[in-house]
Amino acid sequence: MTKLSLLLLVLLLPYKSYSDQTVNVDAINVSKTAALIYKLYFFVDFPSSSDIPKYCFVGKNSFGVAKVLLDQQKNNQLKTKIKVSKWQSPSEIDPKMCNVIYSAPSSADDKDLFQELSKLVLTVSNSVELRETGHISSITYQDEEAVLSFSRKNLKRSAILVNSQLIRNSDLRP
Repeated sequence: MTKLSLLLLVLLLPYKSYSDQTVNVDAINVSKTAALIYKLYFFVDFPSSSDIPKYCFVGKNSFGVAKVLLDQQKNNQLKTKIKVSKWQSPSEIDPKMCNVIYSAPSSADDKDLFQELSKLVLTVSNSVELRETGHISSITYQDEEAVLSFSRKNLKRSAILVNSQLIRNSDLRP
């Protein structure tokens, strides 16, 4: 078992499954992504503190992940109350409304915008092409296993601080 697999197991253990016993892989990956995004907040120090974690979801493919978090909150299955907002375009986002931004799909067209957002917010993509999209991190899947990646360059530009143990157990990219 890899270090990241072990870390993911620890992160996902307290998070109740969103799905029933018979579910397709995509639904399971959406639940895993939601759990990871929820937990990532607690591994980051943000320049401006917030009493309630604020998650922003950008793009139609991110809305399923937002729904999982909202359902978990509605069913009192999260340890912490959260705020969730959904956006069609990253240009609409006010960074003060977010601690974590998850975008799917991610596009190189929005690179400058995400680089700016990444200065104060943890930006997470569904693509490992972090240098091309301007995101700090990504969640992708390889053989049904979640892969958490960080961009060294984009993280250095940011005012946020990510737990070093989490970074060591992740895929670190230039």
